[in-house]
Amino acid sequence: MSIASTSTPETGHAVGELVIGGDWACAHGDFSTLHHIAEQLAEHADNHTSLKRQLLAFANACYDDPDQAAVQWAALRTRCFDPQ
Repeated sequence: MSIASTSTPETGHAVGELVIGGDWACAHGDFSTLHHIAEQLAEHADNHTSLKRQLLAFANACYDDPDQAAVQWAALRTRCFDPQ
């Protein structure tokens, strides 16, 4: 289950806003903001330990390897809404 589908409507909305913010940050090369967004998404992913681990690793990649983080964002953002 995705973060958005297993949460309250308010949390689902917040997750959507974070993902949109992440899209903007990635498109503008603002990896500091993308790092922060990934950490916030990880907070919402408490019941999804695999996704939470991936989000936290991704947050570190935003500083360690921004080029790789830009590539990873598309797949990771989809996981926030993926029903599986």
